[in-house]
Amino acid sequence: MVENIISVLAASVGTVGFALMLRLRKERLPVIAVSTALCYSIFLLCVHFSIADMAATFIAALFAGFISEFLAIYIKAPVTVFLTPTILPLVPGANLYYTIEAFFQGDLGGALRNFAALGRTIGAILLGIIVVNTIMKCIRNYKATKNPR
Repeated sequence: MVENIISVLAASVGTVGFALMLRLRKERLPVIAVSTALCYSIFLLCVHFSIADMAATFIAALFAGFISEFLAIYIKAPVTVFLTPTILPLVPGANLYYTIEAFFQGDLGGALRNFAALGRTIGAILLGIIVVNTIMKCIRNYKATKNPR
């Protein structure tokens, strides 16, 4: 329990640091930190309830996409301002490291296994973002045809 709280806080602080590197406006940093904490908490909850890592990543990416779309509308900013930092804790950096390490040690089987895990996680993140983007685009198109100007 305490480890998960520390992980969520570390993810939020790391994301704020990343947002500062991207030179995002300082008034958006608390919102980004909270959205990251919620997104990563959902990922940890899914893992806690024995949902597979790929499915947990997909669910967290869906949440990140929806909250980023909502914040973009509410704060009137591009979606990527909120989405890029929010999904940062979901990015599989360890798998990339272990893939490269196994490759340079000559363990091609280990490199391929780690690379496959890396691809599955990245695919889950991308699929979650694409699903949300498609849903929001359908909603916008429906509103545009229902209320033509």
